[in-house]
Amino acid sequence: MTRASATRRVSGQTPARHHPVVAGARTALAYADRALRLVEEGVIALLLAVAALVVFYDVSSRFLFSNSLSWGPEFVRYSIIWMVFLGGSVAARRGIHISIDALASVLPTRISVWLVGMVMLASAGFCAYLTWLALDFVEQSARFGQRTSSMRIPLWWVIMAIPIGCGLMTLRFTERGLSLLLSRKQERPGGPTDMAG
Repeated sequence: MTRASATRRVSGQTPARHHPVVAGARTALAYADRALRLVEEGVIALLLAVAALVVFYDVSSRFLFSNSLSWGPEFVRYSIIWMVFLGGSVAARRGIHISIDALASVLPTRISVWLVGMVMLASAGFCAYLTWLALDFVEQSARFGQRTSSMRIPLWWVIMAIPIGCGLMTLRFTERGLSLLLSRKQERPGGPTDMAG
């Protein structure tokens, strides 16, 4: 037992990490993170399933009845755009984005952890900048009333995939970076992980 912990015990103080407010905040954040994870993966799964059904129906209808969905290819294309950007957030959370770790693998563990954490925060900053640029793009598209060619839906519905996906990646990279920099465990980072457990 350290002198500081003994002093806190004698004085009746609760360590910050065990404080009810801190514990409650961590629990709330864990629930929010789990809910966000379910939404991300649920939307991706739904888009993938619907896009696969549309492709199957479109191809079957074309060969069997010489007819096809005029909006099918466009729907699939825009579904893929949404899946890519939402998938970027999932990849950031799991730590499976493509990375070059040659330098981090030869550095001492403490320096390697710091380096990877800073790279994560730099990635978060880049994604935040992309989010800001994409929101301006969405605003312009909405202002000019642009619509898609086949489905005739507002084009900004499609473009919203960029700021939402980049915004989520900003959150995930920040989460991973701070987790590494503030962690008491000095373990060499590497390999896929899931921040939500």
